[in-house]
Formats: sequence, structure tokens, C-alpha cells
Amino acid sequence: MMEIQSTGKFLSICAELNVCLWGFGDESYEVISCCQLCRPISKMISMKSSVIMAFEPNDTQMFRFDEELQDLVHIRTDTSDDHEGPITDIATFPAKNLYITGSVDGFVKIWNIKRQLIREIKFPEPVESVSFLNHEGDILVGHLGKTSAIL
Repeated sequence: MMEIQSTGKFLSICAELNVCLWGFGDESYEVISCCQLCRPISKMISMKSSVIMAFEPNDTQMFRFDEELQDLVHIRTDTSDDHEGPITDIATFPAKNLYITGSVDGFVKIWNIKRQLIREIKFPEPVESVSFLNHEGDILVGHLGKTSAIL
């Protein structure tokens, strides 16, 4: 289960690819909506009232919680900058409305909250993990048993 930041709502995903949006009260809970995904999710994170899902094999999709509809709304974006291989990790930098993805294709890609590619960095081997290191936005990348800092 994952909280959608700043909404008080939670998402759950089961092995059958059913995604449910939950609302919780003081002593109660309710399923607000459910849907069936057509592809497996490799990673999922929340940033503000948005959810970023990394789908197999190699793309991310943005969803934003709509307060009026009380549901997640898919944000259609350009997919031409997607990774060439499976996404191995994803991390957020909410202070700057950015997120980062790493992939077996050796690329680290930095995106804004509108899912527009800001920068990409190529490593000679698959990227295993990515993380924002500090408030300045420096990045740590794990690749082939090494850790690299991008300052």
C-alpha cells in the first residue's frame, strides 16, 4: 500500500494487477475506485498529489489525484524519451518537482512533474539504483557494484 502524498488517500496493488484507491477516516475506510492494469508495474512512487508508475518493460506513466472526481486521472505525455530497457529504480525530489529513473539500458533520466525529460546521463553498464543525495539535487547512481555521485 502507498500513500498519495497530500491527499489522505492510499493505493493498493495486488498480484492480479488490480489497483484500488482507498480513503480512510477516523474509524472507517472505503474503496473509492478500482481498476485493472494491463501491464505489470516494476516501481511506483508518489510525489505531491501525483503517482508515477514504472510499467514493464520500460516506461513511466503519470497519474494525478483529482479532488473533485475523487479518483486518479491519467496524464497523457510524450513517450519518445522512454528508456530502451526495463526501469530498475525511481526516486523523487519533491522540492524541485523532479523525479529520476535508472534502467538496464545504462541511462539515468531526470524528469519534471509533467514527465518532460530534463537531462539524461549514460553509464557504460546497467544502472541498478538511483537516488537524490541532498537538498541541492545531487544524485547517487549504483551501477555494476559501484556508486557514482553526480554533483
